[in-house]
Amino acid sequence: MRRRVGRPPAPPGDRWVDRIRRAAYYLDVAVLEDLEHYCARTGATKSEVVRDALRAWLDQHTPTRH
Repeated sequence: MRRRVGRPPAPPGDRWVDRIRRAAYYLDVAVLEDLEHYCARTGATKSEVVRDALRAWLDQHTPTRH
């Protein structure tokens, strides 16, 4: 019998993979350069900026749920 090493597994729902999923998209070079300049200027990560921009766009273009 092998001895377990490390942290015990987290219950479902508490794990990082249950909250975050990876996605890859192609961007125009100019858009990516603008994103990199913005991130360098503000200290934000590219992921944060993309998530915030997508959330803002979806909030503006998705009908409200009742």
